[in-house]
Amino acid sequence: MDTVEQISGYFYKGYWNLKPEELFLLILIDAMSQHLEIEATAATAILTGQPWIPTRTKPGTAIKGTSIASIMSRKLLSNVRLPVGISLITPMGKSLKDFHWSKTNKLGAVIGRYIPWIGWAMAFYYARAILIDTGETFNKMVKPEHKVAWTYF
Repeated sequence: MDTVEQISGYFYKGYWNLKPEELFLLILIDAMSQHLEIEATAATAILTGQPWIPTRTKPGTAIKGTSIASIMSRKLLSNVRLPVGISLITPMGKSLKDFHWSKTNKLGAVIGRYIPWIGWAMAFYYARAILIDTGETFNKMVKPEHKVAWTYF
């Protein structure tokens, strides 16, 4: 471990005389940098699933626009359908505010509709992983009176 308790503070990866708050921030930044590549994947899934591309006029309460994920998955899997009588329920909506479920038997539509929601799930999972890594590393390094008492560690 790259830390030594100093008389007047802590040492972490070349930084010295750190207060507990400064040490926590440095560990958080380090944990975020370790997960950054995976976070980029989650962000890409979220952004490609947003309905930013204008489309034809849609009826009533339909979501305006379409997404890159929808266009590409429908184009690549244009003729792929599930067997007759089988349809899958897929999430629809830009956010939780207008979230609802919709059925389809087109595989391209299923994939295009799930991509942004998988991205959000990945983002929440990695945010939690970063906080757990930060808390565990911090609590291993500091004096007992500086430990963070988080119930999920």
